[in-house]
Amino acid sequence: MYESEWYDSGQLVPDQVTPASDEQPLVNGTASAGISTSYSRGDHVHPQQLTYDNDITATKFIKSGGLATEVLCANGDTTTIDAKLSRTYTGSGWIRLCVFPAGNSVGNPVIEFKIYTSYNSGQTVRLQPNYTENGITNVYGVFNAPTYIGTQYVIENGARELFHNHSGSGTTAIYNAYIRLESVGTITIVVTDKSTQYTNRITEILTQDIVTGVSTGTTIPINYNYGYGGFMQNTLQVNPTDRTKSSYSNGIRIGNFSNEAALYLACSNTAINTVQAGQWEISKTSDNALTINPSSLRKADHSVGLSINGDSSIITFNGNELVNVGTDQTINGRKAFKNNQFEVQLTGSNYPLLLINNNNNYMEQMINSNQMILTLNTSLPVGTPLYINQQGSNLSTQYPDSKVVQNYVLNAGSSDSFAGVKCGAIQINPTVNNFNEGIRISRSTISDYSGIYLGCDPNSTTGTISDQWSIVNTHDGELRIGVGDQLNQSNKGLIISADGNTLSFNGRVL
Repeated sequence: MYESEWYDSGQLVPDQVTPASDEQPLVNGTASAGISTSYSRGDHVHPQQLTYDNDITATKFIKSGGLATEVLCANGDTTTIDAKLSRTYTGSGWIRLCVFPAGNSVGNPVIEFKIYTSYNSGQTVRLQPNYTENGITNVYGVFNAPTYIGTQYVIENGARELFHNHSGSGTTAIYNAYIRLESVGTITIVVTDKSTQYTNRITEILTQDIVTGVSTGTTIPINYNYGYGGFMQNTLQVNPTDRTKSSYSNGIRIGNFSNEAALYLACSNTAINTVQAGQWEISKTSDNALTINPSSLRKADHSVGLSINGDSSIITFNGNELVNVGTDQTINGRKAFKNNQFEVQLTGSNYPLLLINNNNNYMEQMINSNQMILTLNTSLPVGTPLYINQQGSNLSTQYPDSKVVQNYVLNAGSSDSFAGVKCGAIQINPTVNNFNEGIRISRSTISDYSGIYLGCDPNSTTGTISDQWSIVNTHDGELRIGVGDQLNQSNKGLIISADGNTLSFNGRVL
């Protein structure tokens, strides 16, 4: 018997006992997995003996070279953990969230990260790679902004950009997902969700420290917290379910800020406080007017675009007031009224239908008349103007020798002559209905054009003068309305396409 061991003399022969002094103890050594025939001294540290520092994360348990989700067991095996994987970072730079390794078959896992900052704000990043038989084709994601952002909508503490880059192509392509971190304190990233299928297609989760630069890649747009302004991807549709028009709540409502509110069309898709070419706005202004105009041409006096004043009594376009019912107005310049009929209605049974009252030029007021005839003083020389007058009892008094014109030939009998016609107004009462119930103008045999020219030179049959308006059917079937020589310019005047489907004004499609 040795002094360091006890034995039952009834069971063992003394020389079958190995004395303790024959075995060397392990002192802070490295033990191998399994059952050891050696003993450990009291000061030996077991390979899985850990010290708890109030901050348990998976990185404190992982096996060297293993996955971040694997814990090294005492017997050398590894097992996965159920607790959420997290990591804390300090400083600004780029953080690789995870890697999507190469693959050549379908199967798309999902992983979600939550980012918490010292401002007690949170962001969500959700990623899904698109695996195909030809490899990864893209990485899709949802990226939400934190609840705290700076006054200029720049994230001051948190992830301000999410993007992915890749190396290789096809079935050898490997994708990496990164965030760009802005930090004024500590930031913790937690894996809050991860697919239970195809787990081998999401690797190296939060294993990399902050780096100062990475290769460029594809940005996944950020969705700002809508309480602070931001972006929404794709289409928004509002379907009211329990609101009514009477309560002004069955649609989209935009509140006032500094007594103003607006909608912006064709704005930038990367910034929320800029203007770009082609951007339009529909605004409720500080003086309670409603305006529609290009954003770049906005005027405080509403002199550009369409404007309706605060009590909806006046509408103006480019500073010019349109017809105001109930108010006497003067129309300056030429105005074209295009319709099948132009009618001036009486304001009462005792009031006349006033077309013109210019006594010095022989035109008189037409009172309660429903007929107009062409009259000519036949005793006057050839070339005397033809006037339009009221048909009534005083006609012979005004023009004693006037007669109703029986036959009127505009070209004076030949296609190359010209009748200098001057008149106040003409009315045509068609009696047929087969595309001939009005004035018909054929195309020119030379230019293939056909048109009406308003305000032209009374002494010339060709050319244009200042302020002359033209309504022309062009050789290719377009209808053009323009002033001066605008009908020869493709980006001037009003143009209706030959098929009647497109209307443009000064080069802008309406």
